[in-house]
Amino acid sequence: MPKKYFKKFLPGHEAIQQNRWLRPFGLWLQNPKLWHLHRRSVAGGIAAGMFCGLIPGPFQMLGAALMAVFFRVNLPVAMLTTLYTNPFTIVPLYYIAYQLGAYVTGQGQVLTATQFSVPEMGWDNWFSVMVSWIISLGKPFAIGLPLLAVLLAVLGYIFVRLGWRFWLMWQWRKHKLRVCKPGEALIFRRATLEDVPSIVVLVNAAYRGDTSRVGWTTEADLLDRQRTDANELTALLSSEDSLIMLCMRSEKMIGSVHLQHGKGVAFMGMLVIEPGLQGQGIGKQLMQSAEETAVKMWGVAKILMYAISLRTELIEFYERRGYRHTGIFKEFPNDEKFGIPKVQGLKIELLEKNV
Repeated sequence: MPKKYFKKFLPGHEAIQQNRWLRPFGLWLQNPKLWHLHRRSVAGGIAAGMFCGLIPGPFQMLGAALMAVFFRVNLPVAMLTTLYTNPFTIVPLYYIAYQLGAYVTGQGQVLTATQFSVPEMGWDNWFSVMVSWIISLGKPFAIGLPLLAVLLAVLGYIFVRLGWRFWLMWQWRKHKLRVCKPGEALIFRRATLEDVPSIVVLVNAAYRGDTSRVGWTTEADLLDRQRTDANELTALLSSEDSLIMLCMRSEKMIGSVHLQHGKGVAFMGMLVIEPGLQGQGIGKQLMQSAEETAVKMWGVAKILMYAISLRTELIEFYERRGYRHTGIFKEFPNDEKFGIPKVQGLKIELLEKNV
């Protein structure tokens, strides 16, 4: 997944919070959306960094951080992206901005490369020096610079969204044969009490702790403690209105999902796939099997599920499976058996699908 690549190079949460320029904004930096790695947040972070990278003066990273906070996109990505402007690239980029402005305004004159070099300045005089420098370059530069910044931001956003999508398609094709090897067909069946120990291990490995970070559905950055235990699963399997579907491959348990019967509906939850096998289409097959089972057993016309509202990429996955927002939100349960929130104001949203 692309997020694994980004994690190798991005500064951590603590490192950014300790930055002397960002320390005063500590409360704003608590928003988990600033740290999530999914295609929307990364693309938005790239766009913010591309835009702010052209800010003349020493406030490029600070500007990118403020934009990330305002638009709630990935903060480390935004700050790191500003480094595309450096002593080797800044003069050519400013020259391109001038030519763009000259084309738009119909004005312009022949300027030397030294005139596009950012003048030396200090913290006490940067504003006045910067204003004088921009004025010296005239209207073409004053108009061309923000135009180029917007253009680079838009192109960066589109490139990341498309690149992320092509990466996922390539990964799917790469692993498709692995999933569909002869003799290794996926088998879906109901769980029994004998399966409880294996389900506990699978669910906790997929949701919490460092092992869950291998996959893209981890809750490790949002919640602490285990996701479930043997007592909870035993109670669920002992109920007449509850069942757990398992996904098996070569007699190995690689996925599970819980179904709870309600009044005319079924609730789906605790959907997990072994972290190392995520992104291969197994989850959608398990969901489809669970939905068909709910309709066959209980005759329901609607499937409901709760999802943590901050997990936007996971919600997008459910939307592609036909689930829709209801606009109904609840506070995350104040019960240690579901985990201890690492962030404040954690909410869950109700999603629904007609079947």
